Amino acid sequence: MSSMLEQLWPIFLDEVSEKLDAVESMIISASNDHADIDALFREFHTLKSSFSMVDFRVLMELAHACEDVLQALRKNRHIPDQEIRKHLLDSIDWMKQQLAMASPGQYPQQTNEALLERLAPFRTQEDDSYDNAAPAQHIETEKNYESASKKIIEEKEALAVETLRISSKNLDNLVTNISQLALKENAMSSTVNEEQIISLLAQARQQLQKLQSGEKVNSDIMENLLMVFSDYRQTLLQTDLSIQASIANIQQAVLDLRIIPLSTIFNRLPRIVRQKANTAGKQVQLIIEGGEVSIDKGMVEIISEPLIHLLHNAIMHGVESTPDRLAAGKTDTSRISIIASEQGSLLRIEVSDDGQGIDYRSIREKAIHKGFAQANDEHQDPGYWLNFLFTHGFNSENTHRTTGLDIVREQLSGIGGAIDIFSTPGSGTRFVMRMPVTVAIQSALIVSAAEQTLAIPTRHLIEIIELPHNNLKIWQNQPAIDLRGNMLPVYSLSNLLDIKTKKINTLSSPMIMLLILQNESSCIALAVDDVLGRQELFLRDTHQDIRNIPGVSGISLLGNGNAVIILDCENLFRLARIKPEDTGELLC
Repeated sequence: MSSMLEQLWPIFLDEVSEKLDAVESMIISASNDHADIDALFREFHTLKSSFSMVDFRVLMELAHACEDVLQALRKNRHIPDQEIRKHLLDSIDWMKQQLAMASPGQYPQQTNEALLERLAPFRTQEDDSYDNAAPAQHIETEKNYESASKKIIEEKEALAVETLRISSKNLDNLVTNISQLALKENAMSSTVNEEQIISLLAQARQQLQKLQSGEKVNSDIMENLLMVFSDYRQTLLQTDLSIQASIANIQQAVLDLRIIPLSTIFNRLPRIVRQKANTAGKQVQLIIEGGEVSIDKGMVEIISEPLIHLLHNAIMHGVESTPDRLAAGKTDTSRISIIASEQGSLLRIEVSDDGQGIDYRSIREKAIHKGFAQANDEHQDPGYWLNFLFTHGFNSENTHRTTGLDIVREQLSGIGGAIDIFSTPGSGTRFVMRMPVTVAIQSALIVSAAEQTLAIPTRHLIEIIELPHNNLKIWQNQPAIDLRGNMLPVYSLSNLLDIKTKKINTLSSPMIMLLILQNESSCIALAVDDVLGRQELFLRDTHQDIRNIPGVSGISLLGNGNAVIILDCENLFRLARIKPEDTGELLC
């Protein structure tokens, strides 16, 4: 019995039991709305994946049968009648009974043939089994890419974490912080409603009425009022700072409740890798490091799909078959490594393989053939060409369809993350993902550019400088500054984002405000009109159309209630590489 399975078993039971209760309720309350049938189909699909992860075959078989029944209803646009509902509910009951008798790796083996026979007339048979599929070719066709995409979605669902185990210490800490906040709020309320304040306000009104009627006001009373009100203002400011500190503590306490170790999802990856390797007919060993690194639960869904895409890419396209490896003088078993680490507020996950690697010259030829690059582009940096693998449509014959690696970059960019690729032909390929540990709250610098208020995550910010316009120079046909002996290219934020604005007289603004930004590979200076301060921003659900705008990561609300666009710094670096800067806009 695997120790890994023993560790996963309580989580598995919690998640599946909760899912079975939810599905039972959905079956009972399902209406004539086809959306309800779609939702039920997805739930049984997830159950099947969950049973597959722990190799509980009899339940996996029954969940698959229920999934087929619902697929038939979806295909024929039918609504489940009472007979089908009864069969589905009986299936749920039997699954619960089997789970009650099971223990890690020790499952009841008796299949419920009678129940399967009752479901059989309503099923649509679809051979989407991953384990029994024939070995795939190294280069997928459009048809089997669709099949692989469907499998990736299924594997992503299997990595979902729907329940959390919260320590009593973290919960007590949250309650303590909330209690402290309540006390401080009471203190502020008492200060605001003190009888002395009310009396002083009445005196101030009397003095104002005298002033309006032309009477002489008592200067002693006015000076006393000003002094007392000044003291009260200081008291309120101190109370406000104390409340802000309590709110920050509560925010951290809430985030601590959502923290889980990466091992929660890493421990489920070996089975996925084994299935993919069997399908491809290859021998693969998965090595995982950094499972103890903690992340926000909200990050699980975000990183799951990129991880699965990178593993799929490594197994199907990166590592060689056993004969090819032996012919190249390598061991018969390929190695794929996942290494996670925390660097400040960033999570770094590296996925590497010891496969055949990628020759950047072949990428160059394909990029030119597909029209993504010009034939006279003679860049010699391998990284420049390897990055075309993340281009939308590069890996598909249909240039308008999203495929694997562009999905990875798109999802990471959506949370302010990034991905880089490094490869050596014959030795292997390495992908490095960097992303925030949590996406719930981001520290951001609020700036203005072209009369727009924008937020820039501070994790990329090195420093803020202000200098005269005439300190700008032309370096490699680009405005630049000499920063402590290093030439840094300067870009206008409004120009990078294509924000149209009225032409201003630069002579009226002799100074230029620059943000020095840095990522893992480069450093740039970003010109803005003004810096408005820093804020902790809660990320809000953002429509996909907004996230698709180059340079935009998401939206949040400022303290004054106004919406602000959060910029994607990694995307700004990419825009800086491809968009020429208007030297006339920055130089005067």
